Amino acid sequence: PIFGDVLVLILLKMSVAVEMTPRSLFEALSILLSPLPPPDVLRSAESALLQWEASSPSVYVRALVDLHSGSLPKVSGLGDDVRLAALLCLKNAAVRRWTDRGRRPRRHAEPSPGSVLDAAARTHVRSYALRRG
Repeated sequence: PIFGDVLVLILLKMSVAVEMTPRSLFEALSILLSPLPPPDVLRSAESALLQWEASSPSVYVRALVDLHSGSLPKVSGLGDDVRLAALLCLKNAAVRRWTDRGRRPRRHAEPSPGSVLDAAARTHVRSYALRRG
């Protein structure tokens, strides 16, 4: 894929925290799909995706659903390869963040806020999956 937003690419390369927007999400997924991205750019894109998931999993998952569905208006050039990458990231985020699954130590009774998907995000994913299914 051709990277349309040079600023996002430069920020990803510099490992600067990039705000998650439809364009930055598209660019990060495009970098992952590139045949030979520079290793530092690839690590920065992976790091940005993981940081977006960790900082706000519900927003991240909704953005991936919207990217896969093609309902994000500001992203042009959305091909099947980027849609598939969004779907794979969505699957991975859902596995990691759907519920707590008892992975925290017992002394912490409640999962930390934002560590799992909220009910609205789970409903959004479910309804999209059932519509597409």
